[in-house]
Amino acid sequence: MTQLWELAARDSADPLFTLRLADLARADMFSGLSLAMMFSDTTGEAIERMCRYSGVASSAAHLETIPRKNNSLEVVFHLQMPVAGEALEAFMACGSRILKQITDDKFRPREVHFSHDKSGLRAQFEAFFEAPVFFNAPVCKFVVDEQVLRLPCYQSNPELVQNMDRWMKEYLERTDSLSITGQVQKLLLEGTIDGNVDQGTVARRLGMSARRLQRALEKEGYSFRELLEKSKREMAEELLSRPELSLTDICYLLGFSDQSNFTKAFKRWTGKTPSAYRIAPR
Repeated sequence: MTQLWELAARDSADPLFTLRLADLARADMFSGLSLAMMFSDTTGEAIERMCRYSGVASSAAHLETIPRKNNSLEVVFHLQMPVAGEALEAFMACGSRILKQITDDKFRPREVHFSHDKSGLRAQFEAFFEAPVFFNAPVCKFVVDEQVLRLPCYQSNPELVQNMDRWMKEYLERTDSLSITGQVQKLLLEGTIDGNVDQGTVARRLGMSARRLQRALEKEGYSFRELLEKSKREMAEELLSRPELSLTDICYLLGFSDQSNFTKAFKRWTGKTPSAYRIAPR
């Protein structure tokens, strides 16, 4: 997924494309998560739900709320894998936009911190967030004042928010109860097959050693290599269905060193070249 964001940044030729993307954000764009935020009683409750159920949207980061002595609140992003700066920009910018929407345009963070560097665009980011923005920070986070946390959500609905809470809790419980094979497949299909994720990285995400992961997979009749190949095939088929992506782009996203290696692998998987697969009726 890191390379996908980098590719989007390159092809857009717009260093602010994540902010423009966030301008399109709606309170229903993250399904149950943003709806639960919208139906919350206050901004503080909406933020707590965003952190508690962030795994519904992505497992790339764990969100934590840390109270400050002045009654403000820090929302800290603990990264679980290498994540592109653009992905963090998009998530925080979309989150800010949604919080503004559900508070009738009243939400403003006190501070916004990014761990990557775009200090040359500080003015544009501060205009978007309407708050001081810091780059090259130790962690990625935003800070919210106490009075902002008390802002009411104008579409608050106690009955609906309880339903959303129940649905998200059940979803996360089902995800946590997946077999080791299912958990590995989930991580790979989330987009972690971008050349930066190996068996050791996935094992750490699951809280075990690479050797223990391999033994667990063998008990379920699989190897990590088989699952990686399966995930790459499924991702390749999905990417080939997008005409806006060139074969070179797809090779890059899937971590192949060149188009020739990708073509050989894809033909081994499907019996067809990528070009033939792309034009074949389905």
